[in-house]
Amino acid sequence: AIEEFGFDVCMGGARRDEEKSRAKERIFSVRVPWPAPETPPSFVFPFFTAELAYHTAVDLRCAVGAWGTTPVGFWGQPRVPLVAGETPLPLERLVILADAQSGMGVPADPATHTFVNPDMHVFLERSPADGWLGFDIRSGASDTGMGLAQSALRDRHGAVGRAAQSLLMVAR
Repeated sequence: AIEEFGFDVCMGGARRDEEKSRAKERIFSVRVPWPAPETPPSFVFPFFTAELAYHTAVDLRCAVGAWGTTPVGFWGQPRVPLVAGETPLPLERLVILADAQSGMGVPADPATHTFVNPDMHVFLERSPADGWLGFDIRSGASDTGMGLAQSALRDRHGAVGRAAQSLLMVAR
C-alpha cells in the first residue's frame, strides 16, 4: 500500500475482541493535498427539506472523499453573517461551520437515523485566518446510540486545531 498509493507512513492494527472490518478504521496515512477551495463544486446538504435553512447560509465544497462516508474533507465559509449587519471574526466563522461537522461527515445514513450533538469542543493551535476553512472529518456511532464527530481544522495556511462533538443517535 505504501508504494501503490505513495504514502509516507502507513500504520495499522486491530484488537482481538473487535470484528475485522473495524481494523480499517485504525489505519492512518498521509492524505493527498486538498484542492483549492474554489475548485470543487458547491455542496448542498441533501437532508434539509425547507427551502431556507442552514444549508443556504453556508458554502461547502467536498475536497476529499464523498459525503455519506468518513473520512471526508470539506472546505466551507458562511454566506451570511451570524448577526445581521456585523462582520464575523474568523473564529466565529470557524465555530459556525464546526457545529455542522456531523452533517458534513455523517456517522450514519440520515434517512435511517437521526442524531444531534449536545455539545461541541474546539481546540486551537492558532487563530484561523479569514477566508475558507477546512474540516478533515471522521465520525462514527455505536448501536447504543452514542457517537462522535471529530475534525482536524485548517485554513489556507495549514493546521488550526481540532473540533469534537458527542452525538446522540436513534433509528428513525
